[in-house]
Amino acid sequence: ASSNMATYSFDASFVLPVESLGSEYIIQSDQQSISDNVNSRQKETSSFLIVAVENDIEVEITPSVATLKGHNPGEAFTVSMSAGQTYFVRSNNKTEWRDLSGSTVFARNGKKIAVFNGNTITRIPGDASNGRDHIFEQALPVDSWGKRFVVTSSEGRARDIVKITSSADDNFIYRDGEEIAIIGYGDSFEFDLLSDDGSCFIETSEPSVVYLYHTSWEDPFEQSPHRLGDPSMVWIPPIEQRIKEVTFCTFDNEHD
Repeated sequence: ASSNMATYSFDASFVLPVESLGSEYIIQSDQQSISDNVNSRQKETSSFLIVAVENDIEVEITPSVATLKGHNPGEAFTVSMSAGQTYFVRSNNKTEWRDLSGSTVFARNGKKIAVFNGNTITRIPGDASNGRDHIFEQALPVDSWGKRFVVTSSEGRARDIVKITSSADDNFIYRDGEEIAIIGYGDSFEFDLLSDDGSCFIETSEPSVVYLYHTSWEDPFEQSPHRLGDPSMVWIPPIEQRIKEVTFCTFDNEHD
């Protein structure tokens, strides 16, 4: 696992072995909250980080919204990378369109890369009055996406937010057997998973990726706001990727 820690900020991600990496990724991030405070607003962007694990890699990036460095949505650009190098992409910080979900990252000639996606700092949902944090998870290569997912709600929150991103057009999304959406390539659909629901079973007609988002501690949906900390995102592995044995580990929150 990998973790990021700063003053009043923490999140962690699973980490894939190099053998499980791929060359094609579609980004998912939070919709991105935007503060009224000008100084805070400049920091609030979605983002993704590319890590090269081979030399002589040409990576083609097509952002879904304008980037901080001025790349336009839908227009591909290419970066050259060598093993150990990283390339960081952030959404623009001038407009309300800051969700990089649906952006594509493609390493040419079958080269392998690792990608981490998330948000530099955000509230979930965007109208929560408090509880901002950095959130991130490693992205799963598209060829490892699946069609069946089991999602459970988190304890102590009135709701979590489930977000699904599609790898193909005409993707029919079902929740517990009921059709809830039809989405296209790179598009996302999200819904609330209430604490009272406990869990849900998601089926998609085309390969998809699913993340669960924990809400901020002053989510306006809560009648009595919870005090379980700031938001985070969690990758939900497809049933097709299930394994027979799991070892649990957690981070020690004691630090100087």
